[in-house]
Amino acid sequence: MNGPAGPEAEAPSPFASIACRCGPRYIHSMSAKQPRPPREKKALSYARDRRNGYRENDKSSRKAIPLRKARENREDRRKANQAMAILPRADEPTADLVESSARQDVYRVGGWTKSPDVPLGKAVAAAIEARGRRAGRKALARAAGEP
Repeated sequence: MNGPAGPEAEAPSPFASIACRCGPRYIHSMSAKQPRPPREKKALSYARDRRNGYRENDKSSRKAIPLRKARENREDRRKANQAMAILPRADEPTADLVESSARQDVYRVGGWTKSPDVPLGKAVAAAIEARGRRAGRKALARAAGEP
């Protein structure tokens, strides 16, 4: 027999199926994920999920954001290269200032930043409010036009 049998045998761990064996001495176990009720899941979704609040197509944003960042980086490199081009003609203090500012990325201060997305709960509330404002517009217009 290889190990103890009978009452001395070790009981299987409740986390045996999700235990991670990362070496001879390390055994990590993750606690089992507790199921959440649907209302709690929906509330978490409204709090955690985000929607594009810029009123821009989300598919175009996937291309536009990297393009804007790349354009900003190109501008910074161009400014640094233009400043470095005057180094041979500049006096010593000016040359030191230009070189240190190029090294410290002074040109990168500011620039374009992506506006943060809106939480899903706020986006849904705004859509419901807008739908309420639009509802019955024809009937209201007809009623206002009649004597």
